[in-house]
Amino acid sequence: MFNAATREGAEMDKYSALLTDAIHSMIDVTEERDIDSLFTGGSTTALTQTIAGLDDFELTAFIAVVDPTEGGADD
Repeated sequence: MFNAATREGAEMDKYSALLTDAIHSMIDVTEERDIDSLFTGGSTTALTQTIAGLDDFELTAFIAVVDPTEGGADD
């Protein structure tokens, strides 16, 4: 079903966008946590963990969870 919906992986734009959104979300959470750590007691994580962007990540594997009621590539 996944191969049919993506034309054997040739049309992965939808899934690439989802992955990009997930990475941006991780970056945002890390930045927020770093800022919060400046105003709490103890050590800070600000400037110790640097995630600059998408280039700091590498996709090594993925799993597709497919809902059989969703249909094909037009969804």
